[in-house]
Amino acid sequence: MGVVKELQSTRLASQLAFIMIEYIRRAAVATYGASRGEIGWILENNQGMRLIAEAIESRVNEVYQTYRKAL
Repeated sequence: MGVVKELQSTRLASQLAFIMIEYIRRAAVATYGASRGEIGWILENNQGMRLIAEAIESRVNEVYQTYRKAL
């Protein structure tokens, strides 16, 4: 999920994210009877998405580490 560069870090960007999450949640419940969902691969420096994940009371259940090595 992403937003154009000009809107990143704005109130509109976070509102769009919440609206998308809510529409997806409603569709998943109506179509599949879903009771939970997943938000994955949020980088630790992506403060905006981390705050959104916190606001919807998500929890961390896996952490991945990336490494860099010159070949």
